Amino acid sequence: MKKFMSAALVLMLLLFVACSGGGNKKEEVPDGENTDQDEISDGDGISDADVPDNGDSTDSGTDTDTDTDTDTDTDTDTDTDTDTEPDTEPVIDDEDKPETVQCADLPALTGKTCEVTAGNGSKLIKGNVLSGNKAYIGGSVLIGADGFIVCTGCDCSEKAAGATIINCPGATVTPALINGHDHLGYVNNMPGDWKDERFDHRHEWRRGKNGHTKLDVPGGASVEQKQWAELRQLMSGTLAIAGSGGAKGFLRNIDQNFVDTFGLEGMDVKYQTFPLNDSDGTMKDSGCDYKSIDSASVLQADCYLPHVSEGINKAARNEMLCLTGRQEGGIDLAKENSAFVHSVGIIAEDGEELAKSKTAVIWSVRTNISLYGNTAPVTMLKNQGVLIGLGTDWIASGSMNILRELACVDYLNKNHFAKSFSDYEIWKMATVNNAAALRILDVTGAIRPGLVGDIVVFDAKDAENPYRAVIAGHEKKVALVLRGGQVFYGDESVVTALDTANECEKLSVCDVAKKVCVKETGMTLADFQSKNSDQYKLFYCGTPDDEPTCVPQRTRSQDESHPYSGPTATDTDGDGIDDEDDNCPDIFNPIRPVDNGKQADSDGDGVGDACDKCPLAKDVDDCSTVNPDDKDGDGIPNAFDNCPFDKNPAQEDSDGNNIGDACDLTAATIYEIKKGEIQTGRRVTVEGIVTAFKSNNFFMQVDPSDQDSTLKEQFSGIYVYKSTSEVNVGDKVRVSGKVTLYYDQLQIANVEKVEIVKANKGVPDFVTVDPAKVKNGGELKDAYNGVLVRVENVDVTEAADSYHVFGVANGLKVDDDFYSFVDPAVGTHFAEIRGVLAYTFNYSKILPRFAEDYVIDNCGNSSCDESWSQCEPATGECVPKEGFCASKAECLGEGRVCNTATHQCGEGNPCAEVECDAEYSECSGYYGTCVAISGKCMSNSDCTAEEECNSATHECEEIPSIIKNGSFEEWGEKVPTYWSEVSPTNITLSNVTKETSDVHGGSFALKMKTTTDNKRLATETMSLSEGTYTCEYYAKYEGGVAKVALRGVHGGSQYIGNLDYTTLTDSWQKLTQTIPVSSSLADFQLTISVKSDVSGQYVLVDDLVCIKD
Repeated sequence: MKKFMSAALVLMLLLFVACSGGGNKKEEVPDGENTDQDEISDGDGISDADVPDNGDSTDSGTDTDTDTDTDTDTDTDTDTDTDTEPDTEPVIDDEDKPETVQCADLPALTGKTCEVTAGNGSKLIKGNVLSGNKAYIGGSVLIGADGFIVCTGCDCSEKAAGATIINCPGATVTPALINGHDHLGYVNNMPGDWKDERFDHRHEWRRGKNGHTKLDVPGGASVEQKQWAELRQLMSGTLAIAGSGGAKGFLRNIDQNFVDTFGLEGMDVKYQTFPLNDSDGTMKDSGCDYKSIDSASVLQADCYLPHVSEGINKAARNEMLCLTGRQEGGIDLAKENSAFVHSVGIIAEDGEELAKSKTAVIWSVRTNISLYGNTAPVTMLKNQGVLIGLGTDWIASGSMNILRELACVDYLNKNHFAKSFSDYEIWKMATVNNAAALRILDVTGAIRPGLVGDIVVFDAKDAENPYRAVIAGHEKKVALVLRGGQVFYGDESVVTALDTANECEKLSVCDVAKKVCVKETGMTLADFQSKNSDQYKLFYCGTPDDEPTCVPQRTRSQDESHPYSGPTATDTDGDGIDDEDDNCPDIFNPIRPVDNGKQADSDGDGVGDACDKCPLAKDVDDCSTVNPDDKDGDGIPNAFDNCPFDKNPAQEDSDGNNIGDACDLTAATIYEIKKGEIQTGRRVTVEGIVTAFKSNNFFMQVDPSDQDSTLKEQFSGIYVYKSTSEVNVGDKVRVSGKVTLYYDQLQIANVEKVEIVKANKGVPDFVTVDPAKVKNGGELKDAYNGVLVRVENVDVTEAADSYHVFGVANGLKVDDDFYSFVDPAVGTHFAEIRGVLAYTFNYSKILPRFAEDYVIDNCGNSSCDESWSQCEPATGECVPKEGFCASKAECLGEGRVCNTATHQCGEGNPCAEVECDAEYSECSGYYGTCVAISGKCMSNSDCTAEEECNSATHECEEIPSIIKNGSFEEWGEKVPTYWSEVSPTNITLSNVTKETSDVHGGSFALKMKTTTDNKRLATETMSLSEGTYTCEYYAKYEGGVAKVALRGVHGGSQYIGNLDYTTLTDSWQKLTQTIPVSSSLADFQLTISVKSDVSGQYVLVDDLVCIKD
């Protein structure tokens, strides 16, 4: 593609580059910044898993998510600058500049940012397109009707036949912003106020440690409050968030605490507020003997996102030492798929460790400044090659949205960091860098073919370059927000043209006519506003009310022995050190408690770490660093790499789907994976039959009909970690995920999809194995790992430990992971133990799944007469051998009896010694027992399928439903009586209500609010005998089309049958569903599941009856 620049563009870019490096001494405050001395920030986050959507607060003061993240931006600049200017000058990496391509000269519009020409479902957007590492001035991007990007460049018109055209000349077209760190469970709070007090560690304000004020920030935000906060983020151009929770609608919630990605696969962030289990306020200056430390298993997630070193003292830095494994007792969790939130109290050698391990940092600058008067050493981290992302933390002490966080970054960059970061680098923090740090750049975060069409258009009329339009942006300047190509917010004329269903509503934003689409909440905008009338506003036209400060200040004598309050005539960077004594006079680097009483200068060369290009190499200005803009090191920038996390310099893409071959899904067999023929880290699609299931983890094994004729069962089983799908033992499934090695066991993790190939296909047979060959060191341990196996006639040789793991002959272990058994005593003899062979906690073990897998031989003390009987191992009872009898039961027939002397069947009177109650029974000569007379019964077998025998009257009566309160006439506080509030119920309890007017029968009905996901309400646990149960009930929808289904479950997670939804009408209809129960269950529950294509509809259910066939 030919590139050229107009004179005007050249001038603009020269100004852009010039602005990225000067040393402007004048103090500047970003638009709307609070310049008061009062610091407004609060954040007693208390629970790591933010409060669930039912709004019930679980905050008890020992919460696990109490973090007011105060990250400091550590831009991902790849600094390989080799200039010879003094180290005190800001470092500008010549290689980390955007490539600018001059495309079409789009005629300007009058009085509007964009105009729309209607077409088909595809959308062609024209403007200044920021694709990632390239800016297409007058370029275009095409989003297909499926919501994914088809083309990016100067001219996508050839692929856009009939597309809707969104023409935005001069406007900035950017990938949607990403919020790398927030706490959505605490959005019900307002900004706090702790005056001029500053803290050295987060536990000081969380717990009132070291004489500091305890700041109370309660959790328990309601669903509506979380949705309100998400809309606030969306209106600023944000569409993805790692928020330690969330609610349905608006944003893609990418962390495991609450995953809602609107069908978009490939987002799996392990969010952790307390990786050291220190929510109780534990602070240690040295040593790693915390309560516990996250294990290496957290690294199985696509991204591990822990809060680390939030503070400026030695206790804060000690966290970094323990979580990078550089101190005894620590665990190295700094890996290329890790992103450390905050990283404030760290030094140069810590930055070097982060850079070498390719661990990113998520900077939450406003909350850092407001709480600690300091932030992460981002200029140092930039020089060292650390990738820096950006996150808001929370309103209590941070920013209300990413635009306000960018404003804080911009202020610090201009007034305290000597413009060390260019506008391009700052923009990347909220887009490409966040996507790379959170490992979602293969899905979103840039504008290139194959990524989802999450795109935002900013009015750039007053911006000096396209990137500044975002950095200096405001909700009123957000002209368009598209999530997967679907409109959610923007200028009224633009949204009206794109909203063909007319579902969006008018909203005036600072006198600019906008429209916003809130249908996903199930409410109108007016209702939504009413429910959140007491919450922090969606937007502010000036400075947000009580916004926490972004001016670094530590003025209280009790907090700081080296006070500072901002730049002065003799202190350019405002760090409390006069320029003539400052080892970085232009870059803020105050003396911190962690620095032992002096400004950090790790190599002792007189140049502070904050401005030293090589902070660990004395008098060296040119040191090699990793390139954070190339996470996989293949020479392709993150934004344009078709496998951003897998090295593939040639960018091969055999199927042309814009996903490189190195990271595309590969069809594989379990054999290939388990024999090591598939490289770990590879994304695969593989089929197998589910053999064991628990808590969304399961084992699967090659279908016998697909077996390799040589290997057969060997290398045919594998573990699937953290699927969100509901499967049953015996289902044949197709799993898409990543091959990982966890503690020497190959498995499928990062599961993207599980499809049912055939339900209830049947479970493969067990393989009988020699315990010695499958124990640790056994020659077949690896071959049968993940396979259903059986050992026979073994004794317990090692007593069970506290984890219920015991040993049998030859050292093989047995574990209760899937089936909870009573620990057997040493010497107990088992007829057989069967289950899945697995490798966990350094041992090869059998994992029984059900009671029938765990068969104790009770015949050890048997005294059976072996001439005619034998011992039954399962019961320990003597039973006749073939051809012998113990009672009439073995001698059925008229005139036949069992001779108890010879134990042979012979002639006789079967009723001679049988006494029956003539009122309802008589002796049967065939059976030799009492049977019911006509019109009476002795057991249920004497009645029809719809009846049961009354043991008092001996008469058959109609069977009552197994479901108590299926008429929903009785109600507790939150759910109907005899229905459960806990798992497997997963519906938000506030979405379960008592319907009083629209009922089928009686006075009440059940009303359940839907989402786009399966939501369940379960009965309480009941006992159920083997058989097929037929359930009849009445249902309808209210508000919009919705679906309903019944399904059985036992053990809390073992589902029975398929989830077969029925699409309802707006009138009551009778529905029937059968529930097959293959064996007696003591823990059965029936679930009612509901869902809809659009959240916020309702399903009404009434008069539910389930009867055994």
